Amino acid sequence: MRKQISNIQFDSFIYFIMHSCFVGISINNLFFISKQNTPISILFAIIIGLIPIYIFLYIMNYKPNLSIIELNQELFGRKIALIINLLLLSFVLSLAVIIFYNLCNFINSQYLYRTPVVLIGIIFAIGIWYMLSKGLPTFARVIMILLYIDLFLYLLSFIGLVGQIDIDNLRPFADEGLKPIMTGSLHYMIYNILPIFLLTIIPKEQMKQDRHFNQHVIGAYLITNLMLFIIAFCTLSILGIELCQLYQYAEFHILKRVSILGFITRVENTLSLQWIFDMLITCAIAVYFLANGIKRIWHPHDNKSEKIIYTILLGIIFILSEFIFPTNTDAYHFLSKIYPFFIFFFFFILPLGVMLKIFYTEKKKDI
Repeated sequence: MRKQISNIQFDSFIYFIMHSCFVGISINNLFFISKQNTPISILFAIIIGLIPIYIFLYIMNYKPNLSIIELNQELFGRKIALIINLLLLSFVLSLAVIIFYNLCNFINSQYLYRTPVVLIGIIFAIGIWYMLSKGLPTFARVIMILLYIDLFLYLLSFIGLVGQIDIDNLRPFADEGLKPIMTGSLHYMIYNILPIFLLTIIPKEQMKQDRHFNQHVIGAYLITNLMLFIIAFCTLSILGIELCQLYQYAEFHILKRVSILGFITRVENTLSLQWIFDMLITCAIAVYFLANGIKRIWHPHDNKSEKIIYTILLGIIFILSEFIFPTNTDAYHFLSKIYPFFIFFFFFILPLGVMLKIFYTEKKKDI
């Protein structure tokens, strides 16, 4: 198989996936669960999250030439694997719908409140289709460019906010015990770490240089978590827990306080582009997962059919995102109370089962 992407490009996938559900979803859950102890929850989650990272690396390193779809077929047989893969694809579709909904809702509520959500959705769907239609190598190069822009905007935001941090807004520490902190850690792990499993659709064999693959993944994991920790820390310590719970996108409102060189203000619309990139790229990765999963099950090989699959998938995602949540209250209830269980099952329990099956298969060969 032709090598297509580098380790650093794969790391950028991890970066965008981990960021995508943070804005408007997981950080909102943390503000209501862990409250002012949100940064502590994230620190605990970084440690707990090493478990799914180990499972992810175990699966990726087992058969470098196989994607998760093909690996399931080899481990479980075609009939059982078909059921598992169809359920997995259905779940990834739901994840793509939710991220696409959050992206359109964010743009509509914070940028273009007079623009129909339908128009916003169509524009982003076309953008995703265009990126994916150029193939994985081109898609990876686009992601690298957006990563550099993302990092620049992130650094600019931090410099403009660091002087406004007030540690008193983080007190009292652990006033309700450890339970809210640990619950918040699980929510963070579920939304910001487990979706890395999407990358199992890319066989490790497609890496140009995979000698230090594990180190790259762990490094990207730690750096991205540190960045998310800083975002939560700055948002909470500047706004305070009451305002954080009041705003749907507190991370956007905090950017209104950014002042660069003491006189450059009103830059929040530019700086928040980083979050748009995060959600847009992850939605594209989810569509790539779906399209390649479908191809590997039914084996259509021509590029024309691939573009048709992208078109159909984006059409389904667009339509479902328009009707999935009647109100923001319904969205919050579903995403905080119900959907985490689905993510935990498909992105932790299922990969754990795959890892155990691999372990059992290898052990059986040694006997």
